[in-house]
Amino acid sequence: MKYFFNTRLGETRYQLADGSLLCKDVPIGRTGKQLYGAADLPNLKPDKLGEIVVTRSPEQVFHPATLASFEGMSITILHPEDENGNVRLVNPENWKELA
Repeated sequence: MKYFFNTRLGETRYQLADGSLLCKDVPIGRTGKQLYGAADLPNLKPDKLGEIVVTRSPEQVFHPATLASFEGMSITILHPEDENGNVRLVNPENWKELA
């Protein structure tokens, strides 16, 4: 696959002509236990501390369907925040602004 980029930002990062960032050969997920707040996963019941622990196995993270779901997707690093420090969720209306 060929990429057209304006700026090489490092060994694995490039700024593309449209202003987006291309990261090659970098981790986009991880296995093991991951801690979430109740607001992050509103459909799951939190523990007494208001936290939810999600365990992701290597079989889930590296499953071909999981990996394929990232192809061509815009992503963010961490959760974007507003001017007051509140987490902003990325959705179809704001992804261009936040991704």
